[in-house]
Amino acid sequence: MALKLFAKGSTGGNMPSPAVVTALIESSKSVHNNDMRDVEAMLVTQAMTLNAMFADLSRRSAINLNSNYLEAGERYLKMAMKAQSQCRMTLETLSAIKNPPGYLRQAGQHCPWAATGKQRVPLDFAREAKFKFAKQTIGADR
Repeated sequence: MALKLFAKGSTGGNMPSPAVVTALIESSKSVHNNDMRDVEAMLVTQAMTLNAMFADLSRRSAINLNSNYLEAGERYLKMAMKAQSQCRMTLETLSAIKNPPGYLRQAGQHCPWAATGKQRVPLDFAREAKFKFAKQTIGADR
């Protein structure tokens, strides 16, 4: 399993396969039941980690630039900017999960299956709503 191989370094040893499979099944069930808490927690942790990387890489860049190691300073600065960009994109993803785009929110309010209050919009309906929204927006410009 790819997850087991990549998680090896972060877990400090070998994770038993049944534990990995059980965790994946539980996580998948939660998402299927519209429980996004684990996903949201993962995104917040990722954003905070990327922000810490940005701060450390920026510090290293400044040290190298001030010591006339321009090439190393530039490399650190480029990595810092990439970490900052990834942090921003992670936070945008979290925001989209917490506050879906307007056309999906509107589509969910006018559908009989949305009576439960859960945000479950079929993919075809979401595409149709997006197309209508785009068509209205383009038509309004003329």
